[in-house]
Amino acid sequence: MSGLVKSFSTKARIALPFIAFVLATSLYSVHCLTPIHPGALAASGILNANIGMLILLGTLFAIPASIAAFLWIKWQTRKDSYQETEPSKGEIGSQEQLPPVGLSLLPIATPLILIAIGSFLAVMKVPETHLALKGLALIGQPIIALLIGTFLSLFLLKNRAVKSINSILESAIEKAGPILIVTGAGGMFGMVIKETGVGAYAGEFFLQTGLGLAVPFLIASILKTAQGSSTVAVITAASFVAPMLPALGLDSETGKLLAMISMGAGSMMVSHANDSYFWVVARFSGINSDTTLKVYSTATIVMGIVTFACVWLTSFFIL
Repeated sequence: MSGLVKSFSTKARIALPFIAFVLATSLYSVHCLTPIHPGALAASGILNANIGMLILLGTLFAIPASIAAFLWIKWQTRKDSYQETEPSKGEIGSQEQLPPVGLSLLPIATPLILIAIGSFLAVMKVPETHLALKGLALIGQPIIALLIGTFLSLFLLKNRAVKSINSILESAIEKAGPILIVTGAGGMFGMVIKETGVGAYAGEFFLQTGLGLAVPFLIASILKTAQGSSTVAVITAASFVAPMLPALGLDSETGKLLAMISMGAGSMMVSHANDSYFWVVARFSGINSDTTLKVYSTATIVMGIVTFACVWLTSFFIL
């Protein structure tokens, strides 16, 4: 969505970092808190939490997280003024060549819808004999859904000359390559943490502190900060927290839901240089890493703390 961000920044004459970081944190809150994302979905399965209620609660808690991030980013970028941004290599410079807004959203909305449907069908456990639904579940796999989105975006190009397409793909590879490397390294480090038992040791330590809901939050935040992936952090944290639930007083249906949201809040912080999403935000928005660290990374800390504070306060009424 970086193209839309830059376009909106130009038309509204608003500083690019503000728009880019607000959009990034809004997406990030849903990514971490709702089981539409595979990480939260897998973690909810580990804790045997109610998926429907988790979607509802996750969406509700994503609202204060997004508002907190918005206010923080607005304050951090209060001195920033609008600056003209030059189109990067492979970007379309002429407004006449751009497709309508509705069609421009198609490559973005289609994968999201397909992934959401795929996640829903995974929960529903589609019978092997139902070929139509199995096919829908197949194209709902993230890789295939994103590939479909890529083809749709290429279809929208008015200049389909080989040279033009090669230029666009080259620009995409230049931006995505380092992100893929960081993602792979983060996943590898996450497995090292899991296999060496460091995470389990941390879990046992926190269990002795009697911190209750803070335990899943702290475990997830430590794992997130250490290896970068929110998905790895929340799934690994769920594996550690699951056997602790009775001791923490979170083995009820409500307790499991709050534990899930707490881990989601922990998996928000801190998104920094070892997180592939950090580089997605920085590179695709054309914002330098120093600014991204100063504004976006600190915003993820604010989001995590605010979300956990909301969960903690809610626990007094429903737990």
